Amino acid sequence: MDNLALSALQLDSRLDHCTVYQYRIVYHKFDETEASEKLARKAAYELLKVNNFALLTNLGNNGILSLKPLSQLSVDSPHLQASLKADGQLELDCCNEQHQEALQRLINQDINKAAWNLKQASEGKLDCRKATGGPLFTAEAGAKQQ
Repeated sequence: MDNLALSALQLDSRLDHCTVYQYRIVYHKFDETEASEKLARKAAYELLKVNNFALLTNLGNNGILSLKPLSQLSVDSPHLQASLKADGQLELDCCNEQHQEALQRLINQDINKAAWNLKQASEGKLDCRKATGGPLFTAEAGAKQQ
């Protein structure tokens, strides 16, 4: 568990550029009263689910970023219908505040996904829940402590 936290700290101090896949959101049906960035986050969340929980986030109001190419490029939920248009690759630069925030969200998703996988692999010996500083692990009662 300490390794996971240490990796996150090291990554934070050394990562200043990262190449991602960029997509433009084309909305077909949406709630016009909702803030545009909130709509983009909803689209990102729906796309995450249909792309096997790929690491992705929004960039501004009309962009989606992913660490890997996405196979499913459409959202079809009762309140949101949209599709994505591939815009090639983009190098995120931490000197750009919007890029830095997107990169932080991608890193947080990756850490949480790793924590979830670790919990699943522990066969009930570890429990994981979200905490302010990141995933928090606890040993289950009766499990061997090492």
